[in-house]
Amino acid sequence: MNYNELIRRVLFYIDENLKNELNADILSELAGFSAYHFCRVFQWYAGYSVMEYVRLRRLAFAAWELSS
Repeated sequence: MNYNELIRRVLFYIDENLKNELNADILSELAGFSAYHFCRVFQWYAGYSVMEYVRLRRLAFAAWELSS
């Protein structure tokens, strides 16, 4: 499995679990990397740190819930 597929799987997991506890350790385990390597790869692909991305997705989800 390449990095694209692993990161895509993590992004899907984040979206499906926004209301649950998420941290870099949980997500790196899902990807099969060390937390350090996962954070570096994720930031390179997403343009955000892992937890910054999670925070932004939660904010977007909250905004969507408020508007609907």
